[in-house]
Amino acid sequence: MRLTSARSSELGHQPTSVSVSALMLTILAVAVLRLAGISLAFPQGSGSFPDEVSYATLAEILARAGDWAGWNGGEGATLVPGSLSLLAPASVFVNVGVSPLVAVRLTSVLFSVVAQMTFLAILMSLAPDGEERNSRRLTLKSWRFVALTVMVLFPSAFFWTSLGLKDSIVISTSLLAVLACMRIREGLGRWSSIVWAFVLVVSLIVQLLSRAYVLIALVAAIGIYGVWCSTATIRRYRFSIRSWRAAALVATSTLIVLAGVCISASTSRGDSSLAGSVFTSIGAQSPLQHLDALPGIRERAARLGASGFIIEICSGQPAPRSAACEVVRLPQALGTVVARPIWPLDDMSRWSPTWARLALLAQMDTILWCSLLSLAFALICFRRTLSRPLSALALTYLGLTWLGMALTEGNLGTLMRHRLILLWPLCLLVALAGTSRKESHREAVTTPRDPHEF
Repeated sequence: MRLTSARSSELGHQPTSVSVSALMLTILAVAVLRLAGISLAFPQGSGSFPDEVSYATLAEILARAGDWAGWNGGEGATLVPGSLSLLAPASVFVNVGVSPLVAVRLTSVLFSVVAQMTFLAILMSLAPDGEERNSRRLTLKSWRFVALTVMVLFPSAFFWTSLGLKDSIVISTSLLAVLACMRIREGLGRWSSIVWAFVLVVSLIVQLLSRAYVLIALVAAIGIYGVWCSTATIRRYRFSIRSWRAAALVATSTLIVLAGVCISASTSRGDSSLAGSVFTSIGAQSPLQHLDALPGIRERAARLGASGFIIEICSGQPAPRSAACEVVRLPQALGTVVARPIWPLDDMSRWSPTWARLALLAQMDTILWCSLLSLAFALICFRRTLSRPLSALALTYLGLTWLGMALTEGNLGTLMRHRLILLWPLCLLVALAGTSRKESHREAVTTPRDPHEF
């Protein structure tokens, strides 16, 4: 009788849900609003952020096969060829008649849409208790819907539409790598596994061309995910062939990427061709090159002195080129990644008129970052996770990327848009929140065991 009442109660109170098609249309509508909003705020691109004009100019030079190596205008002149190659999609739009500035903004927003669609696909693959896996609808009153809303509407995504081209590419390929690992683990078929393995390798190559610490974080996260899944599968199915294939794929991809980093770091720079320059520039993105460059960066920051822009400066007595400098500044730098700029510590009106216009929005954005981080860790502590391997993946990526940003970021302006790459692991941790740990423990203790259950 009690079971019948419970079932009728559940049938009578179906949770409100929304279809995947409606969510996809919403994501596209938000993308259009982003393009329109940034165009109204900065119609010409000039007088706002130098990087935006630099990206547009470089995209036009690449599209016209100009002398990009001799170009020396704007902040984009510091881009190494490996990073410069990420502007190739924008140059394609320039070739078909789109203005360079619009091409850069459009490319950034399109990759953001790819990231959000991929995140939606990951959410639909999760199976909360009582819901059908791969359902075509998403419950509104759920942590998965909260995570998707944050992913699509987080203010940083609107602020840096024009400047976040590189970050949008990094986020989208990182999420594609996560989705590829999930699909490979499911074992949908030989050809499907080959396609997703190709997606995984391409995603790792993009990270290799972007930032070394992102590559390290993603490879480590995927490795932990593969090992965790393989261990669980082996225990359940007694040496399942599927799990060994997934582990072998992850191990092979990791070895290929690490070998590429080592080879590129030791390759001479005598080749002057574009392909050779792109290949050898990967050495500048390798972890060893980054570590070698850190003392010089610290010394330059010490010469410039503390300001609203510079965050790489040691406080106290340690010399800027010493290991003690890194030990002293690292805790403060870790807090800076998510907690600055904030009033009254940062008076952004002294930076530039453009920053003065965005000061209030940027400081509110920092508060939201701290709130999202607190929410994610509170859910980890007080709720069960829907997938331990995915939670381990998100935490590993979040921790290593956070550490990499604290070590390598040089100024707050760059940091504010680069920390967008921390958004997807935080949203994934929110989406993985399941039932309360106390309720789960209480049900396990009070539920009587069926005497006929084996």
